[in-house]
Amino acid sequence: MDQRTRAAADRRRKFTIAIVAAVVGVAIVVPIAGSLLVQMFSSDAASEQSNQTPTSTAPPVYTIKPLSVRPVIAVEGVLPETCPPPGPSDPAVEVRVCDFTRTALYTLGPQGVALQLVRVDSLLSPITNGYIVQVAMNSESASAFADYTRTQVGKQIAFVRASTVVSAPQISEAVVGDLLQLSGNLTEQQSDEMARLLQDET
Repeated sequence: MDQRTRAAADRRRKFTIAIVAAVVGVAIVVPIAGSLLVQMFSSDAASEQSNQTPTSTAPPVYTIKPLSVRPVIAVEGVLPETCPPPGPSDPAVEVRVCDFTRTALYTLGPQGVALQLVRVDSLLSPITNGYIVQVAMNSESASAFADYTRTQVGKQIAFVRASTVVSAPQISEAVVGDLLQLSGNLTEQQSDEMARLLQDET
């Protein structure tokens, strides 16, 4: 092979390597960009999913335990060491439990509704630039929660996991839809911890 032929072969080899590298780069970037779009536009995706005709009659399998929602009767500031230890509680009776930061003691009424969550994400909101926890629930829970919050307008409710108040929002109007966003000047650590608690009881 003369020098001119060898040079041409080298150029073709470099061009092929460049093309392969470009394709690999796209394969890496697309899933990351896709995951960001899922987080930002999950409400649209959820709406589209709910309008689709199911192709299977098998019941869905949920990996997250139902989340208890109770009305708040009273709340007081406490020291962490004065919080009662978490333990099993009867959903039909009043309870006194602390929040996950162990700085507030809540008196809660009997369980109003239990929500079946399907996904929980800790996110940085592109709108407020603050941390939020986004919660998706199934359609039955969304309907039940809308009915329940209609009776709680102007009142405070608590999301309770493992005898711990994870969040206690004030209800200004009925909450309609299968996506909730929990906020309140959360740090990244608090947002991550809240999301973890909502997903399991450990």
